[in-house]
Amino acid sequence: MNDATRTGSISKEAAPTPALGAEPGSVASRRVSAVIGCFIKCFLRSVAIALGLIIAALPALLCRAESMFSSRGEFMMFCGQALALLPGLPGSYLRVCFYFLTLKSCSLSCSIGFLSCLNDRQAELGQGVIIGSHVTIGRVSIGARSLIGSRSSLMSGGRQHQFGPDGRLTSFNRAEAQHVRVGEDTWIGESSMVMADVGSRCIISAGSVVTNAVPDRQIWGGNPARFIKRH
Repeated sequence: MNDATRTGSISKEAAPTPALGAEPGSVASRRVSAVIGCFIKCFLRSVAIALGLIIAALPALLCRAESMFSSRGEFMMFCGQALALLPGLPGSYLRVCFYFLTLKSCSLSCSIGFLSCLNDRQAELGQGVIIGSHVTIGRVSIGARSLIGSRSSLMSGGRQHQFGPDGRLTSFNRAEAQHVRVGEDTWIGESSMVMADVGSRCIISAGSVVTNAVPDRQIWGGNPARFIKRH
């Protein structure tokens, strides 16, 4: 064996091996990029929320003034329906900011879809609630991280109208509205109608009509909605 071959063999044997657990440069760079992307996303969201709060401040202030003289909330409904027409992320941010300033409770981490509106000041939205498009919500409290499917209606109880002394149906009386509660981590399926309380970690199948209270961790479906199974 010549000197060149011997030297090459020694060089290969003496070459340091990568340390156990060391990460390739590409993985580290991807992690750094992910952190930077997350930071930029959070920064842009904060800017969008700040701008939304500034824009929504005036109509929200007028709604507060209205609540001092009237319990009907017509101006609030007008503003909510107008904001419901705004598409995309700008519309969602503006709706969340407006309801943050006007509802009894509304987290800024919520998402409210196109053509969706809340028509009662006593409504409450927990953290991370996601509301689809074309949703109408009355005097309802929705727990954290719950999902409300598109075209659903969460009503202020089941007694919307009554027969008057003359035998005719009366219009909706806000003073007699019931407060309906939806628990945390619950999924209300698309095109459902909810008139009674729904517990936490429940699933209401699409197109259901809920007229009786639903306990925690149950799946209900149908018209009227009935118990299917626990999960």
